[in-house]
Amino acid sequence: MSPEPASATFPALGTTATAVVTEPASLPQARAILEDVIADLDRSCSRFRDDSELTHVNEAAGRAVKVGPTLLDAIEVARRAARLTDGDVDPTVGRSMRLLGYDRDFTSVAKSGAALTCVVERVPGWKTIDVDHSARTVRVAEGVQLDLDATAKAFAADRAAARIADHTGVGVLVSLGGDLAVAGPTPDDGWPVHVTDNHASGPDAPGETVAIRCGGMATSSTTVARYVGFAARE
Repeated sequence: MSPEPASATFPALGTTATAVVTEPASLPQARAILEDVIADLDRSCSRFRDDSELTHVNEAAGRAVKVGPTLLDAIEVARRAARLTDGDVDPTVGRSMRLLGYDRDFTSVAKSGAALTCVVERVPGWKTIDVDHSARTVRVAEGVQLDLDATAKAFAADRAAARIADHTGVGVLVSLGGDLAVAGPTPDDGWPVHVTDNHASGPDAPGETVAIRCGGMATSSTTVARYVGFAARE
């Protein structure tokens, strides 16, 4: 009989990170790999760190900035999402998000407050991002701020799951606040995932259980974190 999967959960990126492996003996290595991927993502892609590579790009006033491979890969993932959604998912919304008050980690944002009033403007658009892979540089126009939050956690979950499977040879599921990815040998019945309004809820919470055999999935809800109550005008 195969052993029961083992899991490790810890706070990360303002949410919860979880690694589940089919072989319990591989759990310490799996957690270490996941922690390394998250730390690398935070250093490279965080909007909330003054020393992150993304912050340097956003503050470069239109100059090209040399960056590492993680930010380059994360930006390409964001641009692909923008292309596939015809711009509905757009990484150039950083300035808009900051003006709406989302200028810090969710754990530091007040749970309630006065209604916001804002002016609605077009974002510059993902096609304005200039990436030079040969020079390993990224440039955005002055005043443009990138925000990779829509795709970065899924990108990190995919990367961590693949690396854990490659290094351990076991089946793995990685979750980063509702963004899931699986890799390696799959349990016979697939990976059971209980979908609820809050990703941190227990198995008895109301919801639906689905089975994942490959790839991943993402869930989203306004129950735990949302921005509401602002008046918009053209």
